[in-house]
Amino acid sequence: MSFLIPLFGLACYLPALEAYTDTTPDEVAEEEVPTETCTTDTAWFSVQDPAGRFDAEGWLDVTVDVANLREDYMWYPGVVLTIDQPYDVSDQDWWWYGMIAGDVMPAPFSVDLRSFPKHALDEVLLTFEVTSLICSEENPEDCIEGCTLSCNVADLLANDCPVGTPSP
Repeated sequence: MSFLIPLFGLACYLPALEAYTDTTPDEVAEEEVPTETCTTDTAWFSVQDPAGRFDAEGWLDVTVDVANLREDYMWYPGVVLTIDQPYDVSDQDWWWYGMIAGDVMPAPFSVDLRSFPKHALDEVLLTFEVTSLICSEENPEDCIEGCTLSCNVADLLANDCPVGTPSP
């Protein structure tokens, strides 16, 4: 069970407390979060389980899961999608107010590939990178250690994306 609580016009997702009564945050991160893309030694957040499909109009709908592998983080964690082709992306970034240790949250994106030839989908590379809304060159201490996941569209549709790698 989880709760969605409106907070100053923002929606804040909180997992039910009973899920954590017998475990510490470290145990939750180790036991409940799939860590095939990154480990707690290499990253705080992980991008994993990409899935995609085309809608009837030719937009590619993509969802990735963002996992908090370590401790609670309440400074606007998120994921940014970049694409190596000049195509429209609705909402290139996705942010949360915060994430509790062990949370896994979906991040949906849509990419306009209506004019792209379907036989060349392996030429479109999508890259998902975990970051913080407050991360900047002026405040590098506010940046998140996360993983980057890159996958071309053909592999995404075939559920054959490679494992993510820790961000530099």
